[in-house]
Amino acid sequence: MDLSWLVVAAVFLLTLAYCLSSRNSNGRLPPGPRPIPILGNLHLLGDKPHLVLTALRAKFGDVYSFKLGSYNGVVLNGHEAIRDALTESAFSGRHMESAAFPRQGGIVLTEGKDWAEQRRFTLKTLRDFGFGERFTHDDPRVHKLIGLLNIAIQSESVTVLEKLSFFIAWLHPLKKYMKTIQQMNKFMEETLKMMRDIIQNHKESFQQDQLRDFIDVYLNEIEHATEETPTFYGGRGEHNLPVVLFEMFIAGTETTASSLTYALQYLAVNDDVQEKMYREIKNVVGSTRRPALTDREKLPYCEATIYEALRHSNLLPRSLPHKTTEDVIFRGYVIPKNTIVIPNLHSAMRDPTVWGDPENFRPERFLTVDGALKKHHDALLPFSFGKRICLGESLARDQLFLFLTSLIQQFCFKPDPNSPKLTVELRLM
Repeated sequence: MDLSWLVVAAVFLLTLAYCLSSRNSNGRLPPGPRPIPILGNLHLLGDKPHLVLTALRAKFGDVYSFKLGSYNGVVLNGHEAIRDALTESAFSGRHMESAAFPRQGGIVLTEGKDWAEQRRFTLKTLRDFGFGERFTHDDPRVHKLIGLLNIAIQSESVTVLEKLSFFIAWLHPLKKYMKTIQQMNKFMEETLKMMRDIIQNHKESFQQDQLRDFIDVYLNEIEHATEETPTFYGGRGEHNLPVVLFEMFIAGTETTASSLTYALQYLAVNDDVQEKMYREIKNVVGSTRRPALTDREKLPYCEATIYEALRHSNLLPRSLPHKTTEDVIFRGYVIPKNTIVIPNLHSAMRDPTVWGDPENFRPERFLTVDGALKKHHDALLPFSFGKRICLGESLARDQLFLFLTSLIQQFCFKPDPNSPKLTVELRLM
């Protein structure tokens, strides 16, 4: 038989199967843009998916369907829909196939009882003990890892095929051969090796009656684990600990460093804001000591500036994909189990109906008329929301406050006068 006829037949059968599956499932989902065979709606996304998803909100509303290759998807827009959905346990799953690299354990890419047990322990232990291990800025291990991470996450290096492989089921087996995935795997393995070395050092000096930090408490939990705490019991605890440390390392390096970098760029192009920060720090802290967390309540303008920097930079504008763990009724629609859920955080943090002038960098929006800080704003969701909110939120906020206020206390940041006009170009994840 002529090869062209085989190709035509294969395309026809794939299209037919796709249409049948779409007809059987999409009738339960909210309306959305019409999908095409194989790709679904992926062809619509372009280079800035968060802007496309936000634009579609005008036509389809706060909750709409968006076919992601082989998978049903639902997009959540606006802070109300995002908060309402992510509060429910049914939206707390993870779409494992869309992960950059396959692995088991930890918190970020697990779900169900395993996720709940590790998350509960980690939150409590971080609150009581902190992370413990600290790295200096000149640590060669950290420099090596950050270099590997930067290579792996450069968006311009990701090919179209690599992007599609996350959502087209029959491409999943090819991911391990793709350059970007290999780079991510290399970064992960190097980081896990460093974490295992740190854990071994802790084991050698471990004293059960003198628990020093997160790692010690985790090792103690492993020592006393039973079948009632399965993610710590047997070899699972030894496997989970370096993965949890890996996840916290990511949260504490790349994301915090990127947020700080963008904050400084915003201040460089908004010198009036930078000047107000400096005056407040000088009046409250002075110049003979560094700002401390205890100064926070007395530096509302500095805090408001950090809020505004987080709102503007919004490093994960689509959050990490969630997945429904069961059929769930939401906003009058029946969303089936295993539907990918995309919380479009950008739609909340740049919503003109909420912020008025969302494109302007204006910290005053987080202050009352008396200059006091508005500590809570429903549409400010830089760390996502609900049961999957970033575990490192409080640590990240502390680090940003200490680093940014210390830098502004000592330095003035300005654009290079010999270079073209500085604009803040976001490299979003």
